[in-house]
Amino acid sequence: MEQAVTILKQISGFLWGWPALILIAGTGIYLTLILRFLPLRQLGFGFKQMFGPQTGVAPSALAPPWLRPSLPLSAQVTSWALPPPSTPVVPEHWCGCG
Repeated sequence: MEQAVTILKQISGFLWGWPALILIAGTGIYLTLILRFLPLRQLGFGFKQMFGPQTGVAPSALAPPWLRPSLPLSAQVTSWALPPPSTPVVPEHWCGCG
């Protein structure tokens, strides 16, 4: 079993090394060329959208009329389902720290 884990770690280390870097960078360069540098041409627009003044229609106005009254309720229900910040996400016996 330990030998299998060692072999898989070696394969994983190799695949996530140079081959992954070449594939990820190559894909980015290929798409940039095919799209005629669209990401670079639209960079200013993207920053304006992220950091500029908020204008336009509120997201709740985009919802159909029959769904609008339930939007605030759905936000509350979602926040109820989240654990409080003090709750550990991973039990202590999983990480070996307790």
